[in-house]
Amino acid sequence: MNTDFSEEQIRDALQRCADEPVHIPGIVQHFGWMLAYSLSSQTVSYASDNAAAALDRPLDTILGQHVRDLLGREIWHGLQNLLAMQAIDTQRHLVGSWRGSDGGASYLASAWQSGDFIVIEFEEESAAGLLSAQDLQTQSGLITQVHSARDLQTLFDLTTRQLRHLTGFDRVMIYRFDQDWNGEVIAEKHSRAVEQFLGLNFPSFDIPAQARAIMARIPLRLIADIDQTPIPISAANGELPPLDISLGELRGTSPVHVQYLRNMGVKATMTLSIVVGGALWGIISFHHRRPKVTPASLRLILKSFLDVFCLKLGLLAEQTFKTLSETVDTLQQDMQSVIETEPDLNDLLEALGSRLEDVFQACGFFIKSDTGRYAYGTVPDQPILDQLVASLPEDKSSPFFTDTINETFPDFAGHVDPIAGMSAVFHKNDWMLMIFRPSTSQAVSWAGDPEKTIEFVDGNARLQPRGSFSTFLAEHVGRSKPWTGEDRILAQKLWPLLSAALNSDQKRRYMDDLNRQQKLMIDELNHRVRNILALVQAVSTEAKKSQSSLESYSMAIEARIRALADAHSIGSGTSKKSVDIAEIILQEARPYENGSNTRVRISGARKSIASELAPILALTIHELMTNAAKYGALKNTDGVVEVTMQSAGEDLEILWREMGGPRVMTPNRLGFGTTLVKRAVPYELGGKSSHSFHEHGVEAKIMLPGSILMA
Repeated sequence: MNTDFSEEQIRDALQRCADEPVHIPGIVQHFGWMLAYSLSSQTVSYASDNAAAALDRPLDTILGQHVRDLLGREIWHGLQNLLAMQAIDTQRHLVGSWRGSDGGASYLASAWQSGDFIVIEFEEESAAGLLSAQDLQTQSGLITQVHSARDLQTLFDLTTRQLRHLTGFDRVMIYRFDQDWNGEVIAEKHSRAVEQFLGLNFPSFDIPAQARAIMARIPLRLIADIDQTPIPISAANGELPPLDISLGELRGTSPVHVQYLRNMGVKATMTLSIVVGGALWGIISFHHRRPKVTPASLRLILKSFLDVFCLKLGLLAEQTFKTLSETVDTLQQDMQSVIETEPDLNDLLEALGSRLEDVFQACGFFIKSDTGRYAYGTVPDQPILDQLVASLPEDKSSPFFTDTINETFPDFAGHVDPIAGMSAVFHKNDWMLMIFRPSTSQAVSWAGDPEKTIEFVDGNARLQPRGSFSTFLAEHVGRSKPWTGEDRILAQKLWPLLSAALNSDQKRRYMDDLNRQQKLMIDELNHRVRNILALVQAVSTEAKKSQSSLESYSMAIEARIRALADAHSIGSGTSKKSVDIAEIILQEARPYENGSNTRVRISGARKSIASELAPILALTIHELMTNAAKYGALKNTDGVVEVTMQSAGEDLEILWREMGGPRVMTPNRLGFGTTLVKRAVPYELGGKSSHSFHEHGVEAKIMLPGSILMA
């Protein structure tokens, strides 16, 4: 810690950094302009000052104008369609092109919902760039490369290499967060003109918590020029609150972050957020020594690629479950031979303690149960152990982990040496398993001195960005090896292995359950790895054929990949063996619901599908919903979709019937949605499907075989 400042001043600076309202900067960047209109009045409430030049009228005549009168019917229609889209308050959507009445510049418009307002960002199309055949080939090539990766490091290395080649940035690196939000550069490709950051660590306060929260919500952040003059956002009146533009790609930049980048020698930067399982995993960071505006068309490709990258990362991470299962299987075999001799837990720990120490890199174990207390190896003295147990969080619904007992529980500092790390896994009736790890000395390479320094601005303490990012070696003592996600899962799996020894009636039942769960888990993983990304490639190819314009193709592929990723999340998790089919349909229907007005009505038998097949069924339903919104019953405000599920012996028949929409004509050619239903249902789900067009609306029938259904 920097000794020039008090602990109180450091805490004040950290709090000030954490409280900085980066979501409401009040400014936008120079490569576009912004409007925001009220959902209730449809009049413009906010405008960036450079909107006056783009619209060729004074700013005070823009504020308060009806957005339809200001931008015309085409953009107004696109904005109305936006309101029917999924998650408009969490995702930014393209709404079309806009050109002024005098035939001036043409702008690409994107929008999203921010509270009671719709925010619209405009970028000049000549600067935004148009998607070309080469762009589409690039996107297809990126997906193919991702599909070819067979391990995480290969995925990271090829991603940084391909993205640097695609974007032309001086440096592209993948940065992974640890459990304390420190970051480590685990892959990097860079030009010779910039220094290497590979293997360096960055302290958690480099990216404050509120900035990480925004990263978890938005896929891409661009800072085109740190030396630009920011454009203020003006409000129609002084009573309006500051506008939250978290989702904006024009969002202005914090002065502290600008100084941080300047110290790093970076003039322009872009960030892709890596989100796995709903949580921020890390970032793909782009640095450039000169100002650089990445075209909007390329940003669309990058965001579509990011969805595939995150999906592949999640699948490869799940392969650790397979290795984990092999470890559990070995423990099970060892355990089974010992359990058959009817030992108590003391005998069991003595027989398997050294094996368990190797698996967990632990120094000792402690078990508390209603039959007694059991310990093995190096554990704290009994009085300290009792106090540690009493100090654990009251919420026992999830395991507890720390790699520094002295910092987590300062009252025990110096009383647990040479132990540093501890995990606690809870079970019924206040049973508890505690695993202890020894203290280790760790050499960490930091990007610059990670000690906090502050400066005073207007009398207030503020964190000062580091002036150097040269490698700074530091030795960490008093900590154990960090607990990984694999450690946490294994600790939870160890408990039933040990508790089985307490109750002989549980033994055979537990062994049978473990074998069955393990087989299901491995089968599920193998199926996903084999099929899901292959389906993504098929989606990309078919969407390209069926779209009339390059922009519509990009929007379609992004929506389909996101639908597939969302469906994968529904079916993921080793504990979830099946997914309610009605739940899948309801998720895809949510964007089209309007308050109490239910547009998609589901009735009939409730059945579940095996979780590994949920992504394919969800994508099928997504295509039916999309076609209904574009051409059928969900296109107007009166139409409805009736989905009836009825048992046909062991099979399930899903009847899809649209009513109340525009008059339907039989198309001259089959679109992608119809094609996917016809192909995916028989080939991927082993069922049957049919599609028919009637004046009142589309009807479809999907027959799912009993072999993929679950109770």
